[in-house]
Amino acid sequence: MNRAERRRLAKSEKAKNHKKPTGRSAQDDLEQIFQAALGHHQQGRLDDAEVLYRRSIKADPNHIDATLNLGVLCQQLGRPDDAAAHYRRVIDLKPTCAEAHYNLANIEKDNGNIDEAISGYQSAINLKPDYAAAYFNLGFVLSENGQLQQAGAAFRKVTTLMPEAADAYRQLASVTKFHKYDDDIKAMEALYHRSGRSEMQRQDVAFGLAKAFEDLGDYAKSFDYLAEGNRLKRASFTYATSEQKVYFERYKNTFDAGLFRKFDRSGDPDATPIFILGMPRSGTSLVEQILASHPNVFGAGELTALSQVISESFGGVAEATYSDNICNAQPGKFLDIAQDYLGTLRSLSQNARFITDKMPHNFLHIGLIKLALPNAKVIHCRRRPEDNCLSLFKTYFPGNVHQYACDLTELGAYFRLYQGLMDHWHRLLPGFIYDIHYEDLVSDQERQSRALVAHCGLDWDQACLDFHKTKRVVKTASMAQVRNPIFSSSVALWRRYEKQLTPLTNALNIDY
Repeated sequence: MNRAERRRLAKSEKAKNHKKPTGRSAQDDLEQIFQAALGHHQQGRLDDAEVLYRRSIKADPNHIDATLNLGVLCQQLGRPDDAAAHYRRVIDLKPTCAEAHYNLANIEKDNGNIDEAISGYQSAINLKPDYAAAYFNLGFVLSENGQLQQAGAAFRKVTTLMPEAADAYRQLASVTKFHKYDDDIKAMEALYHRSGRSEMQRQDVAFGLAKAFEDLGDYAKSFDYLAEGNRLKRASFTYATSEQKVYFERYKNTFDAGLFRKFDRSGDPDATPIFILGMPRSGTSLVEQILASHPNVFGAGELTALSQVISESFGGVAEATYSDNICNAQPGKFLDIAQDYLGTLRSLSQNARFITDKMPHNFLHIGLIKLALPNAKVIHCRRRPEDNCLSLFKTYFPGNVHQYACDLTELGAYFRLYQGLMDHWHRLLPGFIYDIHYEDLVSDQERQSRALVAHCGLDWDQACLDFHKTKRVVKTASMAQVRNPIFSSSVALWRRYEKQLTPLTNALNIDY
């Protein structure tokens, strides 16, 4: 929703009420420049549009529409600081411009300034009470901030303003604990069965209904919606287990004992990073929340920095040259990777003794972590396969991430590939990886937490036991769970769906 709103461009009041002029004037020339800029912008010629917006503003420093649109353009060009300056200028000129408040709040949200983002969205809503996009994004940042009840109210307002906003219903369900068959569920069902709905809308509502009926204990109905939501999502992309098998074998063949002998001591000895990895939905968010509750640890969340610097240095594993690029690298390459990555970490926190990175799929890069950052801590989160896979199947992931998770057979196959690679890392790098089991953490929280903290070289701090009280932004699918004390209801939940999960359990027991 915010992207569509962000792309809305302001048209001048004069253009909205345009009449053919009887003669030329400076104002007519200014309007012509602005309209030309608008045309370039709408057609994607951003550089030309920027030049003309700036000419408009130079001619009239109080040109609100040109300033607002220049802010939108700067966001599109990846210059959020410039965009924010233009939005603030619009607010100075016209404090009642709801769109400027909204767009500025989006930038604050992206920068992690949650309080400022919340304030900005609320300002936009106060000025424009039917601003559905502002309510939606307000709900999103409130949920990230742990204010789940308020987030639910914001998403519910969206559904009032836009009864067909399927994504708002899905978000509402994600932050709501349903105790009865209520009006929200009835509205989702009505939208799901309404003719003319797009597949994306049906997909969104299906995930919302699956969550609602699981809360109510109607597991059969929950799974029916879950299966349909995943079927619709799976139909939107191509995916092949056979390709994944090739990539996993390439990792194992590239990283062997000879490679580590060749590049021994080639990395950076800095011990700042704590990598928390494993399959998604294996407890990585919980483990990070425990560690980030310690005063000497900064929780950075899911960072893409490591995979980006690896890709820039060696290419992706799907490229045939990946192995040769690593095996033939200059020793200084791994030091460069480490320092680039550490620079990203320190831009997030200058003073923390340790900084966590909980990107789950960094399990693919454990070999490169060892070469580049040999003193980093690697925490591997493990969970019973059936529960881990069910949790993945139940979770709506935006875009085409985790493509393996939409089909039970493909999901089981991917999990087996992951297990095989983790076995390889353990054999190759004994003692480098610390395993923590989700079920053990749930059943004996204090003992497992103390052992985890000690492994990281930290003294015990009681805040790690009261992790749910820690105030920090959590942007993962587990943002609701980490706001509560540990609960055991998700352990062995797969038994509730055992019959429906037969394709998964069969795949988990097949050698691929």
